[in-house]
Amino acid sequence: MKVLHQMTMYDPDEQSIVFQDTYPVPYLHRHREMQFVWVRKGHGNVIIGNHIQSFKPGEIYIVGANQPHLFKAADANQQSIGVLCLYIDHHKTFANVCDQIPEMHGIINFLKETDSGLQVPQRYVEAVGEEILVIKEKTGIERLIYFLRLIKMLMDINAWQDWKPLSSVLNNYSVDVSDRLNTIYRYSLDHYMDEISLEEVSSLACMTPNAFCAYFKKYTRKTYFAFLNDLRISEACKKLLSGEYSTIAAVAYASGFVNTITFNRVFRKGMGMTPSEYVDQFKVKHKAMPPFSPDAFF
Repeated sequence: MKVLHQMTMYDPDEQSIVFQDTYPVPYLHRHREMQFVWVRKGHGNVIIGNHIQSFKPGEIYIVGANQPHLFKAADANQQSIGVLCLYIDHHKTFANVCDQIPEMHGIINFLKETDSGLQVPQRYVEAVGEEILVIKEKTGIERLIYFLRLIKMLMDINAWQDWKPLSSVLNNYSVDVSDRLNTIYRYSLDHYMDEISLEEVSSLACMTPNAFCAYFKKYTRKTYFAFLNDLRISEACKKLLSGEYSTIAAVAYASGFVNTITFNRVFRKGMGMTPSEYVDQFKVKHKAMPPFSPDAFF
């Protein structure tokens, strides 16, 4: 089996931009369209390319065309997640027309940059979300015009170098990529708190440990245990901010680390700061974050 290629249903009268207000597909998949994913409810972990992190309501992700991705609910009930998705087949829609218009070249270049996946900076989510809702209510040429307005807003954010890039792997997974990655990802998401051995995870992929290590590194540019540490740090970040744990040691053990020394070392390497500094920084940013509106961009 392959990484599933999802087909997006298009209205005959709206061939360029479509919306779905639903819950995410519960397995690793991809599609030819670029996708905006606005998380409206639910928590869990998202895998985009070789990047993994936790997600929560009020976040907007841009998934590149043909980029494997998975949004998995924290509570094992995929329908507990609610997302509003915008799809656009920009390679088909803009490639032939916009290449002939010099003023559109900036838009073409920006859309190509999204192929590695992006997360909208939190301070702009409200403004971007308002624009998405406006586009959703439009039809025909007005929908396309307002979509271009949204892209202009995103280009301005990009000019301010305020983006959070995601995957370091471009969308070169090819149709020959096995569903082994899906099996490995889902098992890791379900068992990250356990002590997972290389023999255990390689057996899930029906491979020897050496073959599995080479396979995983080839398609993710990470070792399996680097990926597992990313997952555990993602969970730790969520737990640190939840207020449900009285100590950093409790967060470490609940996130799958066997001791606080290892947790602090891996956390600092991945986040560039200690767990305590991460909590303090979040509090400062959250308190100081000013509201934005679409009018700030036009």
